[in-house]
Formats: sequence, C-alpha cells, structure tokens
Amino acid sequence: MKKNYFLVYITFFATQLSAQTITFSDINLKNTLLSAGPNSSVAWDNNNTRVAVDVDGDGEIQQSEALLIDRLQLENAGIQDVNGIEFFTNIRNLLLSGNPITDLDVTMLNNLEQLSIHQSAFVNVNFTNLINLKAIYAFDNPISNFDFTGVNALETLVVGFNDFTSLNLSMVANLKELTIYDNALTGLDLSNQLVLETIFISNSQITSIDISNLQSLIDFTLRSSQLTALDASNLSALETLYVSNNNITSISLNNNTSLLNLDAGSNQLNTLDIAQASNLTGLNLFDNQLTTLDLTVLTDLNNLVLDNNQLTFIDVSTNDNISGISASNNNLEMLDVSNLTNLIIMEVDNNNLTSLNIENSVLSQEVDNHFFDGNPDLTQICVDEGELTFIQQRALDYGYVYASVEVCSLLGVSANIAGKVKIYPNPCADFITVEVENITPISLIEIYNVQGQLVLSSKQAGDHIDTSALQNGIYLLKIETSEGSVNKRFIKS
Repeated sequence: MKKNYFLVYITFFATQLSAQTITFSDINLKNTLLSAGPNSSVAWDNNNTRVAVDVDGDGEIQQSEALLIDRLQLENAGIQDVNGIEFFTNIRNLLLSGNPITDLDVTMLNNLEQLSIHQSAFVNVNFTNLINLKAIYAFDNPISNFDFTGVNALETLVVGFNDFTSLNLSMVANLKELTIYDNALTGLDLSNQLVLETIFISNSQITSIDISNLQSLIDFTLRSSQLTALDASNLSALETLYVSNNNITSISLNNNTSLLNLDAGSNQLNTLDIAQASNLTGLNLFDNQLTTLDLTVLTDLNNLVLDNNQLTFIDVSTNDNISGISASNNNLEMLDVSNLTNLIIMEVDNNNLTSLNIENSVLSQEVDNHFFDGNPDLTQICVDEGELTFIQQRALDYGYVYASVEVCSLLGVSANIAGKVKIYPNPCADFITVEVENITPISLIEIYNVQGQLVLSSKQAGDHIDTSALQNGIYLLKIETSEGSVNKRFIKS
C-alpha cells in the first residue's frame, strides 16, 4: 500500500513540474531565450543586469524563471510566433526586431511599460488595456491600425515607415511626445492632447492640422507634407516651429513670445507677420515668395536665412546679434550690415545690389564665409580699413570692373544713399534718366569708360543725361550729392 502512495506522489510531483514548464510553439523563440546570459543581449533583470532565463540550465523555461525577467530583446532570430511570451508577466520592456512576426498579442503583460517593434512583418498588434504602457515605438512594419483602448498612461508614441493613413488618439489623454514619419496620414485629430509637448511629423499627406488647443506644446515639426496653412497663435509655450517643405501660404503668429526658432523654408509664403514672435533667435524662410519682411522687433535674432525669395530690401539695423545672414537669389538693391558687429557669415549672391556696406563686421576673419557674386550692378562697397585689400580682390574675382571698394570713414554717407538712386533705361540709347529719392539735388555727374577714362562731366542740374555721343559699351556713372557719391553701371547700345 505504501508503494502505491509513493508512486502517486511521484506522479503528482512530475505533473506539477511539467505544468510550470512553458511550452513554446516556435523553437526559434525558445532557443533565443535559452541563449540569454551575461554575455548576450537578450534578457535583463530589474537591476538592468544581463541574465540567463534558463536559470537552472535544464534546457527548459519554467514560469518561475520567466517571472525574474524585467526586459526582453528578441532580434533577428527568425521568430514567427511569440506564444509563451505571456508568462513573462513582470517584464516592463519588450523589443521585437527583424523577425517575420505578423500577429502580436501582449495584453497579458500587465506590467509592460515600453513596447518596441521594428523591421518586422507586424500587421496586427494588440496592447489594449495595458494600464502601465508608457511608450510605443514601431518602425518599418506594414501596420495600418492601432487600438489605444485602455492605454491611459501612454506618454510617447513613435511610428515610422508603416502603413498608417490615420491614427485615432481620442482615447489617449496623457501623450507628451508624438513622432510620425513616412506614413500616409491625411489628417490627425489632436483636440484631446492637452499635455502634448513635442510633435514631429514628416513625409505625410496632411493638408491641415489644428494645434490651437495644445497649450503645453513646446516643439512642433510638420515638414515634407502637404500643409497649406497653420495657425500657431496663443501657443505661449511654443519654442520651435519647423514646417519646411509644405505648400503653406499663411502662418498666423500671435502671442508667441517663447518662440525661438522658426523654419518655414520651401513653402509659398508671400507675407509673414512676426511682430508677435519678438524673441526669435533663428529664422529660416528659404525658398518662398516674400517681397517684404519686417525684422525690426527681432533684436535677439542670431541666424537669418532668406534665400530664394523676391525681396528688394531688408533692414537689419535693429538686429545687432546676427552672426549669419543668407539672402541669395533675391532682388536686393542695397544692403547695409554695418551694425552687425558679430556677423561672420554673409551670402548675398545673385541679387541686384548696387551698394553694399560691410563696415564693422568680422567677415574678413572667415575668408570663405562671405559671398556677393552675381551682382553685376554693384558699384559701391563700403568696408573697414582692415578688409580693404581682401574685398578689393574678391570684387575683381567676381568681375566687378566698376565697383568702388573704399574705407567707410572716407566715403561719408555714400553707402547709405546708393539705394535711393536709380537709373533707367539700362541699357540706354540716346539718354539715361537719373532718379533720386529724398536726398539733396545732384551736384556733379561723371561718366567713365571701361578703361577708367572720364568721357563726360556735367555740373548742370537735371535728371536726363545725353548719351547719344557715346560709343556702344559699358560705362560707369558717378553721381555726386552733398550727402555723398553713388556709382552706377550702365550699358550704351
């Protein structure tokens, strides 16, 4: 009788052991877990120490062993099925990457805080009702839908290179960081995201977005999409606004006193009022259709990019802190940066400059950081004495035959009036007209040929000059007033 009791006990004990051994339907998953140890990046305990999952080394994984794991990282192991993972109920961090898995259910992992699924075949992922889940990272999968039911603690959502056309975030109220890139999203409802601080969206199909309710928003990026307009008014916490490479024709800024950096390059803006964003330090409006821009209030501005617009004039007289200015490919007729004592980078190629004042800058310390090529009518360049030789040589390199490069103290105020003098028609035939604006009358007009020879001189008042006796060619017109002199190039044809 005692032998029978002993056999029953042994059988019961063996059954209990067998019941606590986890059965895995995918041998690759089991082998990956068995490979875990101090020298592999598969499993960690709650002290962030690499550990073995098969603690007793019996070639099996018991439920008790699974409970010791805090973090799992299952990468490039050929895993197709994760059945058995549900026994790792204490893990807080799960990463699955480079595996041909299509379906994933982690709803039994009640302590999970971070889920990362990368470069796999995931189509269906179920993480509903995980009340501790704070972060989801999903890159390069064919996923097109997420159900956020019961995921109330979620703070970070990052999805890239997936198949999302929409994301329903209405059940997520504590999101602080949202990153979406290279998906086909056409719209996004953020009305419920009252604590959202960071938004990064890139390469989407979004045409409009309402961020007016996001009073906690600090950083907003929506680039390389189809956005046509943006209202960022009254977002008092907003510090960075990056909306380059869209189709934006209108940006509304009002009460954006915390805004430090604005990048709206490669859009279709023809006007922009930045008076309510007076603390900007960086402004990039590259490749728009701007004809005017008031920078007066931006006294802290450090970097200014305005290339590829239609600007004829920019006033930087109040922007003393600018160290870099780029305004190539506009219609600028004059530029005075003499108050920019921190200026080390200047690019104003391909404009219509006739006058350039770079007094007081430190441009000459950076030989390759100032360019003013492509301004064939540039005839007046005002510099400091220490820059004279270098700028003279650069003007010659650019082919500015008639450019007068002189020390500012010797020019008086000439550089300041160059933009107020216009000549037309150019090219001319029998006469050329000189038009002056808000300066004293002309006292002397001289014309020099390409050899530097004086060919015409007149002290007579009047704005029409007879050029009928001149041979066809290129000439320099020097105009003297009591406020200074101005040089203009013209062509007789």
